[in-house]
Amino acid sequence: MSSSLRPRHFALGFAALCAVAVTLWLTVFKPGPEPPPDPAVAAARSAQEALARVPAQLKERPDVVTGAVRLVAERLPGDAKAIVEAVLAAVDAKHLTPRDVLADAPDAPRPAGDLAPALDGKDVGPAGGLELASLAGAIMRARGLDAPAYGVVPGTKWSATEILARRYVVRSGAGAWLALDRLPLDPAQVKPLDEVGVVANVLAWRALGAMKAGDSSLASQAANNARRLAPEDAALLFLVGKTQVNAGLADMGMASMQRAASMSADALTWFVLGRMARLQEQAFRAEEYLQKATAADPTFIPAHILRAELAIDRLEVTPKDEQPAVLAAAREQVEAAKAVDGEAPGIRIVEANLEAIAEHPDKAEALLREETELHPQSEEAWLLLAQILAVSERDRQAIGVLEDAIAHGVATAEVHKGHGALLASTGQWDDALAAFEAALAKAPADPELRPQVAQLYRANDREPEAKRLLEDQIKRFPNDVTSLLLLAQIELDAGEWDVAQLRIDKARTLAPAVPDVALLDYVAQLIAGRDATAARARTIELVGTRREVAQTLLEQGQVDEAEALLSEALTSEADDAAVPILLAGIYTGTGRDQEAEDLRVKTLGRFSEQDHAQLNQLFDAAIAQAKAQREAHQAPDAPEEALGAPAAPAEEPPAVPDAAPAGEGE
Repeated sequence: MSSSLRPRHFALGFAALCAVAVTLWLTVFKPGPEPPPDPAVAAARSAQEALARVPAQLKERPDVVTGAVRLVAERLPGDAKAIVEAVLAAVDAKHLTPRDVLADAPDAPRPAGDLAPALDGKDVGPAGGLELASLAGAIMRARGLDAPAYGVVPGTKWSATEILARRYVVRSGAGAWLALDRLPLDPAQVKPLDEVGVVANVLAWRALGAMKAGDSSLASQAANNARRLAPEDAALLFLVGKTQVNAGLADMGMASMQRAASMSADALTWFVLGRMARLQEQAFRAEEYLQKATAADPTFIPAHILRAELAIDRLEVTPKDEQPAVLAAAREQVEAAKAVDGEAPGIRIVEANLEAIAEHPDKAEALLREETELHPQSEEAWLLLAQILAVSERDRQAIGVLEDAIAHGVATAEVHKGHGALLASTGQWDDALAAFEAALAKAPADPELRPQVAQLYRANDREPEAKRLLEDQIKRFPNDVTSLLLLAQIELDAGEWDVAQLRIDKARTLAPAVPDVALLDYVAQLIAGRDATAARARTIELVGTRREVAQTLLEQGQVDEAEALLSEALTSEADDAAVPILLAGIYTGTGRDQEAEDLRVKTLGRFSEQDHAQLNQLFDAAIAQAKAQREAHQAPDAPEEALGAPAAPAEEPPAVPDAAPAGEGE
């Protein structure tokens, strides 16, 4: 029996030995904890994953070889250094102009094909460091050299948070690094850019170009993708903040920019933050930032100028007895700027503002003229000079100033806009339209331009073009009340009453207290033959007087309703002498000459004899115009349309004496 149990004992013993052996093996050979991942490897992997998620159209690089690039490359030596020298020669000859780090970056990043003709002597406009390096790289590709590689030089002036200030370098294959400027270059300082780094920088430049073009969606998309590719890059975080502000997220954007400044900052960083804070009407915060800017670099003139402008801004909220100290602070900053460079851009603009405040317009004008001579590319100087001339009723001279600005190449949207407004004020409608169209071509995202151009189209009987433009405006800006009203007016004229009313109803929802909205609603009810009682009461309440409402109705051809309002106003607004004058015009225009004369006599009886001459002149003018309109309307070839509005009095009628008996004029 005992022998029959041995195999089982043996099996159990063998199993136990195996268990011990496995335990010993696990104890001896158990793998230790995995080493922590290399942060650099993890970051690189994360960047590659982020790169794969960037949309293809955003990754388009500016160093693509095109026909224009090949044409230039054919005549250049097959040597990287010679190619870079050719690019620099085009810059020296001003066929390529460096971008201003304080300005916008239109069309950035410009492709090499757009810039290449500069090497053949053509002026092609602005190009920054990345664009110049990309141009050189594209030519290297076209010449069949080793693939170009790109790098940046850290620590370049103003580059702490400004992409435009970065110093980019290029080389062919493993060759020597070549700078796209004529400054000394220490190759040991160059930080090479891999594919991720190149795309991150291209995206950053694309964001800058999109902001200038008014495409806030593209700007945000490009900047955020760039940030994901290089999360430790302070300049990219700063750029993300700019795009957030540009998209209307001011608080979020300022917070992003401040985080970037905590990572890396220089005088330009604090200056940009100060400028942003000023735009957000945060004057004290702006001053804090600008103090940091001037402390970081006392020779940074733009910060001194902006501090002076901030001081001038404060005058509006400063008690009169404290204003001299504020003006002194502004002058102190001007003097600090002049101590660095007395001819620097912007100094005379601030001085002109100070002279205007001191009521010395002649001195202000002289300073601005000097600024335009020293810095003919200053948009602000040209616009302010034109403004000073226009305010002093020298519109023709103001027009000439803006034409000079355009001739000097300052053909910006704002200059064209100002030019158009001045031309319109002098009755030069065709030229005004051309100016506004030029402004719209420069700034298609400007919310004010399409309505202005549309109104000029209407004045020139180009209703279909006006309608298309306003429909485009409403697609872009659905809550633009002005455009809704203008389009509704066109639709009313075309008999599209129901469509027009829908637009007016939307405008009323958006702006229930705006008089123009109520006026057009009132007119629409009258045109459509609806009960306008409620619209009438609302309009009178918002506009303020029956006379003002009646004038608009006359302009719209609603003569009967205007007459009814003016008849009421003879009593309710008895102190307004313009009421009987307008009413006399209506009487005359509708063939009731005797009623007009009776109203004149009754009105004169309410005024002293010394006012009779002036009142008679106004009555005569209104009656004469109404007769002329009536005769024109009765002519055989006259258009079938409502009688036009009698002219409003050319001058303010005398006020009714306080002693006038109440109720007269009914």
